[in-house]
Amino acid sequence: MKVLEVKDLWVRLGGRDVLRGVTLEVYSSCVCTVIGPNGAGKTTLLRSILGIVKPVRGVVKILGKELSRFSRVELARTVAMAAVERVVGFNLTVLDVLEMSLYPVETGIDRYSAIEAIAKEFGIEHLLNRKISTLSAGELQLVSIASAFIRRPKLVLLDEPTTHLDPAHRVRVLEIIRRKAREGISVLMVLHDPRAAYMYSDYIVALKSGRVVAAGKPSEVVKPNILSELYDTEIDVIEHPKYGPFIVSRSEQMVDLHG
Repeated sequence: MKVLEVKDLWVRLGGRDVLRGVTLEVYSSCVCTVIGPNGAGKTTLLRSILGIVKPVRGVVKILGKELSRFSRVELARTVAMAAVERVVGFNLTVLDVLEMSLYPVETGIDRYSAIEAIAKEFGIEHLLNRKISTLSAGELQLVSIASAFIRRPKLVLLDEPTTHLDPAHRVRVLEIIRRKAREGISVLMVLHDPRAAYMYSDYIVALKSGRVVAAGKPSEVVKPNILSELYDTEIDVIEHPKYGPFIVSRSEQMVDLHG
């Protein structure tokens, strides 16, 4: 089932076309990852899907229904976005944030059980009574992602979910994201790391200067020629039979060689 459809989306900000004819689809129980250089329009794409940014042309459909036809409450029940800035600056505890994240859900849910389960899954049980203002950037990131998944929307949008996380937590979060997708919550996320996108995605969209330059299965997109064009630098993809591809910029190799 098609959960999200973006067709020929154009967004103009500050006199510049930030998105130029972007088309993509996200299906049920799938993880779709958007990769690309800084300024490619990745975050603008997510904000457009939420209706925060208005396109000048194009269509966004969620579960076959145009975005403009959703009420705010209906959209909040259907789509969630994890964004750290949404919870910064309020004198709230982690428990408060998770409780607030459940408000758009039907009243029949056992809120205590939902909070307990998501806190355990993300390893943030010990943070529940902490003030948001006292959390580290990594802790805040975990809380933000947990708050998006707690109400089990049909679609979760994630903007750089591994930012500020140590290696162990990066792997844990990406594994949770993939597991949540298999449980029926489709995910559209932005990542800067093509290797992580390869390992944890069902589908990858490569975005550059507001345009889709490649899209397909991870093995179809994570290729030297596509990544080199995408990031404007020579990139090698070294295949490993057990650990997947290792992606190396040749400019980084030169720096290592010459000290």
